[in-house]
Amino acid sequence: MPNNAVVYSFNKEIKEILSIDANYKKGNFGLWFNKFIPVSNANENFHTCDENGKKEEAVNYYKKFYNRMQNNSNSPIQTLLENKHLNQYYFYKSFESKYETIIITAKLISPLITGIGLTHPNEVGMLFDHTIGIPYISASSIKGDVRFAHTIGLLDDLYENHKDEINEIKIKKNDGTYEESSYFDDEEDWTKIPLIFGKGGDKGNVGRVIFLDAYPVNVPELHEDIMNPHYGEYYSDVNATKPPADYLTPKPIKFLTVSKETKFIFRILINKKYNDLKDNKTLKDLVLTAVRKSLEEEGIGAKTAVGYGLFNIENFSEPESIKKLINKKEDDVKKHLEELENIKKNEELKNMSEVDKICYQLKNDYEESYATNIYNKINDIQYSEEDKKKIAGELKKAWEKGGKWDEKNASKKQKEKIKKIKLILHE
Repeated sequence: MPNNAVVYSFNKEIKEILSIDANYKKGNFGLWFNKFIPVSNANENFHTCDENGKKEEAVNYYKKFYNRMQNNSNSPIQTLLENKHLNQYYFYKSFESKYETIIITAKLISPLITGIGLTHPNEVGMLFDHTIGIPYISASSIKGDVRFAHTIGLLDDLYENHKDEINEIKIKKNDGTYEESSYFDDEEDWTKIPLIFGKGGDKGNVGRVIFLDAYPVNVPELHEDIMNPHYGEYYSDVNATKPPADYLTPKPIKFLTVSKETKFIFRILINKKYNDLKDNKTLKDLVLTAVRKSLEEEGIGAKTAVGYGLFNIENFSEPESIKKLINKKEDDVKKHLEELENIKKNEELKNMSEVDKICYQLKNDYEESYATNIYNKINDIQYSEEDKKKIAGELKKAWEKGGKWDEKNASKKQKEKIKKIKLILHE
């Protein structure tokens, strides 16, 4: 086999399918990224690469591959993403009697790294939604980051109002001396962590807050980034024979990030039953404070210590584009229900007598002109006394509903109509 041959770790039939340009443009990039990337076997040293076997171009190749899918006008990805937002909307709407929903639209002011520690042939992974293949932020990741931000925010309160919660310990060092340290149990009730996030163990409880996955408003762009470890040889030297110094050769590692300016929607459900707290605060206030701190100060995802994953909160509502989607969906549902109702009504009308059809129309689709027309014909057509009474009864109900059964304030003409209907009804 040639040194620069590119191999794929799947069968020939799949390779042929993916080779058809129109096919992979509509595909799931996340599936391709994790299962179908090319591998070079140069000198029998397998590593990821681009389609020409170049290892250093692998990440750029992934980015170009993603962009080709993203920019394909026939791709269903944006529609599938919109459906994700609609599904989350109908999820939290279905719980609105028990949960209050916090909706936050936030824009990245630095690149986002999500799933960098996931297993991947290129050694640096990325988290993609398994159904549509775009980057997202998992609910568990959001929950962990918000919990961390909440815990950091407890420190001032700890030293001011909960000094008795601080525990002192001594840690033995390698040289035999001891170093004093302190800690506190962040699952004590005063921290509100068990209330918000839940607590494990025999006496544990579930959290009263539900975090949903955060999705971008639109299909995001990916950015190729780089980290440049200078002391890789020092860290990998188990025998500690190489001290860290500038003579070591840096080894650039490229990886994918979600580009700045990408907008995400965070949706969080607060249990209304536990919202009011004893210290004049609400559960919602605590969660909002922690979420704001997490997004704008601590960051979401990986490498937040060097500035990745920071957001700017834009507003606390669904974006206009999502509102339009919701309105359109609700209009479509309403129209569909009306069509079903019309079908049902037409089926019912087919089996009705003429008198029953008149009564049905007066009851369900009242129009003044139609009611007047029926009134004018009530004595002209040879109805039985029972049928006349039936129609007159529905006319009375229709006029009562429309505010026209008021003899004191009715016009002279309407008073005559009321009198005539009363005669038929023997009132």
